[in-house]
Amino acid sequence: MDAQNVKIFEFDGFRLDTDKQTLWYNDEIVPLQPRTVKLLAVFVSRNGDLLSKDSLLEQVWGETFVEESNLSHNIYLLRKALGSNGKEYIQTVPRRGYCFSANVTGIVEHQEITIERSYFSETIIEETINDTSDQSSVIVVHPEVPSTHLNRLNKRSIGICAGIASLVVIAVAVWLSWASPQKNSRFNEIRSLAVIPFDHQGGSDETIPIRLTDSLITGLRMNDEISVRPVSSMLAYIRGDRNPIDIGRDLLVDAVIDGRLQQEGDKLRLNVQLILIKTNETIWSGQFDGNAEDLLSLQDKVVNTFITDNGLTDVMFAKNKTRANPTSNSRAYEEYLKGRYFFARRNGHDLLTAEKHFRNSIELDQNFAEPKVGLANILAFRQFERKEAEELAREAMRLAPDLAEPHATIAFIMSYHDWNWKAAEAEFLQAIYLDPRDSLIRQWYANNLMIQGRYVEAEAQFIRSLELDPTSAAITTDLAELYFYQRRYDRALEKAKAALALQRDAVNADSFVNKIIGLQYREERKQDPTIEVPKEVKKILAAIEISRLPLDRLDRSSLTYGSELMRHLNYNLWHENSEEVFQILDLMADMNHFMLPIITHDPYMDMVRDDPRFQLIRKKVNLGS
Repeated sequence: MDAQNVKIFEFDGFRLDTDKQTLWYNDEIVPLQPRTVKLLAVFVSRNGDLLSKDSLLEQVWGETFVEESNLSHNIYLLRKALGSNGKEYIQTVPRRGYCFSANVTGIVEHQEITIERSYFSETIIEETINDTSDQSSVIVVHPEVPSTHLNRLNKRSIGICAGIASLVVIAVAVWLSWASPQKNSRFNEIRSLAVIPFDHQGGSDETIPIRLTDSLITGLRMNDEISVRPVSSMLAYIRGDRNPIDIGRDLLVDAVIDGRLQQEGDKLRLNVQLILIKTNETIWSGQFDGNAEDLLSLQDKVVNTFITDNGLTDVMFAKNKTRANPTSNSRAYEEYLKGRYFFARRNGHDLLTAEKHFRNSIELDQNFAEPKVGLANILAFRQFERKEAEELAREAMRLAPDLAEPHATIAFIMSYHDWNWKAAEAEFLQAIYLDPRDSLIRQWYANNLMIQGRYVEAEAQFIRSLELDPTSAAITTDLAELYFYQRRYDRALEKAKAALALQRDAVNADSFVNKIIGLQYREERKQDPTIEVPKEVKKILAAIEISRLPLDRLDRSSLTYGSELMRHLNYNLWHENSEEVFQILDLMADMNHFMLPIITHDPYMDMVRDDPRFQLIRKKVNLGS
């Protein structure tokens, strides 16, 4: 039996389930990203072995090129997650690599298997393994085979076996190079891709081309070798100008898949082509026939042929294949896609429009999980609709257990409504495991990390989210917000303006531009009280003055109570009225105000940050001791 067959490992109160990619300590989940869990799995399965950096990079990242710093960072995160003994578990061997050392037990079918340690000689310069120990290599011992049998192998036998193994490896490699499909050499130039909604000729069902586009995106984005733009970015191109080169440049991709769908009755013919943007060359094309009643089969043909012809690996597509055709009701699907488009814009009026389309979709098909989680996402942003949001997300999870987004919605609710940051993080990591290429999930996870004050990790997640969807004004705005809280005002202003360039009515981005300029104005005003008030500051003052009733006259049962408190808070922060600020913060804490945790990071709060009452507020939202 080999350690690779062991799926559960235990050591010193930790329990690692490699199938679920989850680490527990006692009965609590330890939040870790999937790549870090994979690194730990390599370590525990090779307990006591000296593992070189190259070996770890190959086993954890495969053929994906990454910098050595990625390994160092993940080892840092792993040591941190393993607590005070992290450095003892993962020992650095100078100029050699790393060694994991613990009393590890593997469990297979209720049988315990000891995974023994190796002990390295202290004379590291000689690069030898201490032969005086009987435990000179990692051994997974069969329960029915005494370990002494394994120790009878002498060095000559090991040498012969190693030689035979080398020949087998070479033979397999040669066979694979002959048998595997050759990669389209031009495909090496592609790291990002967009699928343009197909031009539809004939047929009355206008949802067919976008359904095909959506299912192709779902299939192709499961492949780790390319970044595929989400369908929400593509809906603007259903009609109008179809110049694929211009669309590709708008979406910042290396290539686009464009095509024409011809329909005659139920018969479909799809002609598709892969176009390189920088050279305007078609480097792959195909023609596929199918039936309007069985779009899933047609989609499978296109995706599988594309993967095979271009030499890609079909690693993750099978996992989400069942969601490629989640409803047979074309009207429900059309309403759902419209909802996704408006939700991606994130403005108040757009969210109301998205809500209408999601509710229409649910009414047309009660078993369609995706619009339920879409509606849950909208309701989760509202102060008093937490219960319905969670019920919808749980129902979506029941209808589609492998769907990632409901986990992210539950995590969002745990973050902003329950202030349970660690439980939310575990749910986010589960969502990322189910769909590592969902930009929204990573965006929300980054917000969770940002609120916890883990700015470096948050920035990495925001950047990854933007890599998956670089034209998202919402993600760009959130990154501006992070830089604002880090007091990196130039970067924050740059990103906020970039978000406005992507979407002119990105309200939150406009707000951050005004707040940054407002801070700069306040500092300049201290030096020169006669300085002219910038137009951005006038916007701030106008916004906080509108309908500002006295606090004691606010109706606490009103749906606008929370927004009125925010207006009062901003007014008093601007005028530096610290006592009134604490009065409002207490009221917000009493009502579990949705925005309370995040505003504790606001630079405008610096005026009260050293006050002991501020630490009490942070403690109420589980962000400080």
